[in-house]
Amino acid sequence: MSRSFNGSSQALQSATSLADLAGATRIAMAFWLKSTFASDDDMIAELSATANSNAGTFRVLGNESGAGRFKVGVRGDGGYAEESLPSGVPSSATWHHILWNADFANPNTSEVETVYVDGAAEVLTDSQTFENTGTFGNYVLNLMSRNAAALFADGDLADVCIWRIEDDNPVTVEEVALLAGGARAVDVRPDDIAYYWPLAGEDSPEPALIGGTALTLIGAPTGSDDPPGIDPVPGLAAFEGDLSRTSDTSATITWDEPFGADFGVTVLRVPILTTEDGSGDEFGDPGYDPTTISGATVIATGETSPYVDATLDADTAYTYFLIRTGPDA
Repeated sequence: MSRSFNGSSQALQSATSLADLAGATRIAMAFWLKSTFASDDDMIAELSATANSNAGTFRVLGNESGAGRFKVGVRGDGGYAEESLPSGVPSSATWHHILWNADFANPNTSEVETVYVDGAAEVLTDSQTFENTGTFGNYVLNLMSRNAAALFADGDLADVCIWRIEDDNPVTVEEVALLAGGARAVDVRPDDIAYYWPLAGEDSPEPALIGGTALTLIGAPTGSDDPPGIDPVPGLAAFEGDLSRTSDTSATITWDEPFGADFGVTVLRVPILTTEDGSGDEFGDPGYDPTTISGATVIATGETSPYVDATLDADTAYTYFLIRTGPDA
């Protein structure tokens, strides 16, 4: 699932400001987008209530009014540096993968260094450049609108990720090709990810898999189909493995990789034999959540195979759930 927006009253807004971006010189952002790209300044993404007047921000316009251009820009301490796609805008009503790299330490040349559409690097056209020397700031993130009040964008949005990059190496064309080919953003540069929202289209608010800041739903954008060929949302997933009770008080769980390979797994234990959650949903149903089962307890986090649970009661039968998770926020 992704999120679908009506273009008039629906948006997403971070529940708090994105503090982990404060002081960053270099960031990258990626997302999947399907829109009609009308020539009306609709805002796909904007850091702060308006990037027009706040230093240390960025904005992504789906189609600038009158210019017919998809634009990515950053505003530093000197002014607004913006790049346009010379090809105009991506095709409407079709899923596109977008990724851009920006660096405030690259003033008056290309602070928006690269923009990739569907894995291909665009030859950018400078609109404005300034001698910016600042960093990104601590602001609320808005998606598919300006401050949840104007410039609402229509269409579908999925797999939003922001990287804070400290080693001065932008996301590469090879990494972009993986994302455009269907890999989830969490599988590229996981150690550099500041915030990641899969946008599963099921929960309210939309949880952050990395970063700890959820996205508030404005106007109740609905769930919609994911981009074709994209990997499943990280989290609950089926895997090949084995569970064996080795004694009255001990059990051993093994599982295959790459399940949990990036950050290990969270081990959830339930003191009954069941696959039905607290709402009556079964594994695989939309919104299935084993943490709602009565008595469910997280007994370990960040574990790699095998995991030994030596705290069992001899007279109790148990069910275990392994949940893929990101690093601690």
